[in-house]
Amino acid sequence: MTAPNLTAGRRFSAATRLRLQLVFARAVEALADTYQRQAAEFVRRLKSRLPVEEALQRYFREVSVPAVIEETVRSRALISLAELVESPPKPEN
Repeated sequence: MTAPNLTAGRRFSAATRLRLQLVFARAVEALADTYQRQAAEFVRRLKSRLPVEEALQRYFREVSVPAVIEETVRSRALISLAELVESPPKPEN
């Protein structure tokens, strides 16, 4: 994911460019939030089969999360999965 090309935005006023940047920032936040929720759900569904980190790695392999927000998504997913990380499930026999 790249930043919007501001070359075309040069003909806009500074206030308009700032509003465009704000809209872009909100869109990136919404995208990161969506990926985070999906990643956490993916890990929860696989918790009896895979450790948390391995499930997250698999999620990032399977889903094309833009590289620029991957660490943000990973961090937010781990925070939402704190209960799994702090008390991992016992292995099945």
